[in-house]
Order: sequence, then structure tokens, then C-alpha cells
Amino acid sequence: MAYSNQFLRLSWLFGVAGSDEIAVTGLNYTTAPGWTGAEAALAELVAADTGDLLIGDMNSLMSTAEIQWAGYSQLTGIKIAAIGTDGAYLTEPYIVEDESPSDGSTQQTPPQLSIVISLLSGFTLGAGNRGRMYLPHCHLGMATDSPVSNGATTDAVAAAAADFVNAVTGHLDDDLTAVVFPAIMSQVGAGSAKGVTAVSVGSVTDTQRRRRDQLTEIYSTVTLA
Repeated sequence: MAYSNQFLRLSWLFGVAGSDEIAVTGLNYTTAPGWTGAEAALAELVAADTGDLLIGDMNSLMSTAEIQWAGYSQLTGIKIAAIGTDGAYLTEPYIVEDESPSDGSTQQTPPQLSIVISLLSGFTLGAGNRGRMYLPHCHLGMATDSPVSNGATTDAVAAAAADFVNAVTGHLDDDLTAVVFPAIMSQVGAGSAKGVTAVSVGSVTDTQRRRRDQLTEIYSTVTLA
């Protein structure tokens, strides 16, 4: 199984101060079918020092008022990799660390909570029609006496997510010779790369099991009388 063309994988890096906990969320970018210019494109981004701008794009998204971003969580940097049709790195990835990482401010947020940004291609047939970005260490604002968020909250976060993707695309196109687009990459069959045409946010905050598994847990045990 292989991808239909090469692509750039953008991974925003999060961490928790004082622990080994890390979290990653990302987007893929490609262009016309059969594209073989991912390594050259990566070199252009390195030369233009685009990483700082892309970190800023994520910081703007996570700072959206309706996104409750945990106070212990930090946006520490970005990794951009050129990926071949076999799914492997074509060359060493471009990593930019934020020397003054941004963090959230919401208190008492369980680390496994995650807001999901659904990436939609507009297609319904075949594979690779939908993708997901899991924003780490955060949750949606909740409606009073309700297990879900309201429409005003999801509208605001969906709009912020669309602004984020558009900003990232704009920064890449400013510095690249190739005109790239956000894509849902699939290795099913002959492979496919379907462009993201819309984003969606649901009213239920999601969870990631591995967030819980990565943390050192302390147990308190009391013997019964």
C-alpha cells in the first residue's frame, strides 16, 4: 500500500512542564497527483524560516475564547516532514522549538480531553473522505446543566479552525514554489489525496486514551474496617 503522491506533514508539538507527556496534532499538505517535490518544498520552508509563523497560527487557534486550553499545557514547537509515497521520511524533518512556549490558562482540565476538528473533503464515495485533528489538553465550553456545548460555541471554534487552516495554507504558499493544499491522505487501493474543503466541530468534547496512559498515576488506598 502506498500514497498517491508525496506530501508535507505538519505536526504541532505540545508538552506538559515537568513531565515527559507530549502531544501532537497535525495537517498534511500536497498538490497535484504524482507530486514528487516534497523534499524540495521542505528545503524552501527551512530557507524561509516558516516554522515560527506556523507556530503562531496554532497559538491563535488555541487562544480562541471558546477553547478551554489547560494551564499546564504548552505549545512547544512544530515539526515539518517531507513524506514519500511509502510513508517514510524523504529527509530529516524541519523542527522549530518555541523558545518562549505559549500555554493555556484553564484550570483542572483532565489531560485526555480533546477538541476534534473534522476535516471534510466533500466526497462521500471511496476512502480518505474525512480526517481529524485532535487538539490536545483542551475542551469546549459547556452549556449550563448540559453534557454538551451549545451552537454558539461550536460555531466560534469551527470559524477559528477554518481561519487556522487558511492561515497555514497562506503561509506555505507564500514560501513555496508549488501551490499546496491541505489534504486527507489515504493508502487504500491506489492511494488518494483529497483536498480539505471544510472543517466541522461537534458539541461533544472527545477524549484520547493514551493521554491517560502516558501520565504517572498515584493511587490512594484505604483498608476497610
